Amino acid sequence: MNLDQKLLVCEAMLARLDEACASAEAEVKHADALEQHIRRLLAHLEAEQSRLDEKIREVAAEQDGAGAPEQDEPLADMEQLMSRLRGVQARLAILVQPRDGAPYAIPDQGAWGAETSSLGAG
Repeated sequence: MNLDQKLLVCEAMLARLDEACASAEAEVKHADALEQHIRRLLAHLEAEQSRLDEKIREVAAEQDGAGAPEQDEPLADMEQLMSRLRGVQARLAILVQPRDGAPYAIPDQGAWGAETSSLGAG
């Protein structure tokens, strides 16, 4: 193989490497944008969880004051909803672990991602 042929091979390899680097850069940008989107969704979920926790406390306080047994069902439904919401948050947090490796923490709960349940569970 003469020098010109070797240079052509090297140029072709460099062109492929440039394409691969550009493709990898585009994938990293896409992953970063997706991670930011998931972080925003997690923030919204946390705010909704706080709102629902407050509502559960209000309903529980009303139930304690009224002593009406027919209010047991709505309270149980809200508690089940909160349990499902926390499970979704935990599974989403597994997907968005911070770069430093420290897990996220939900107030009044353990670290997000501590659950190892599958995404299909609920």
